[in-house]
Amino acid sequence: MGKLGTTLAALVLGLAASGPAAAVSAPSLAVASPTVDAGKVRRGEKIEARFALRNEGTGTLAIREARPACGCTVATFDREIAPGGEGEVHATVDTSRFTGAITKTVAVVTNDPSHPETTLTIKAVVLP
Repeated sequence: MGKLGTTLAALVLGLAASGPAAAVSAPSLAVASPTVDAGKVRRGEKIEARFALRNEGTGTLAIREARPACGCTVATFDREIAPGGEGEVHATVDTSRFTGAITKTVAVVTNDPSHPETTLTIKAVVLP
């Protein structure tokens, strides 16, 4: 085998070693309970909802945003969750403009390739 043959063989072996056997790390979001039912609350009361998140993948989970569906809800969240780690989204709903049954949502956008967007839901019955 000449010098060119040896070089090609080394290149082929190098590519084979970095092929399917070299797994790509990816995050995987798991939500313990995607819905919080606050039950009955008085009008004007603020509902505090905490959603436990877990990264069941092998790569770091990045939470890019937590987008409430309406202005009555504010969300804060952990920006990164290590593989095997836990984090949370905390949402606060201001009930001062509502009476009756309400359902509010927060869209969580992540780098999880299988589920890039997950919806969290807060339910309650607002009493006058």
